[in-house]
Amino acid sequence: MSVFPSDLDRLRLGGSGAGLGQCAVAYRVMLQFEEGGPAITGDWASGATALRTYRAWVGLYGGGPAVVIRLIEEADGRRREVRTWTAQGETETPPGSDGRGG
Repeated sequence: MSVFPSDLDRLRLGGSGAGLGQCAVAYRVMLQFEEGGPAITGDWASGATALRTYRAWVGLYGGGPAVVIRLIEEADGRRREVRTWTAQGETETPPGSDGRGG
């Protein structure tokens, strides 16, 4: 078990993981070449940066038959899948929905 904050915790805490920061929302983009497989992730404090990365990864990797790409927003300890890309196309979770990001 790690005593160090996760990357998303560091973003919410203002980058260092020590003390209170100004970032209340963190964003993660997650790429899996198959559902449930290993994931490549990136974490950002900026939703715009995370969305650009999500779109770039869809363009680069979204054609794979089993690829799953997710844009996840975390605020106040709650995670929400904002967008999800699979071979069947994209789905969006409206704000205020629980989504699948539990």
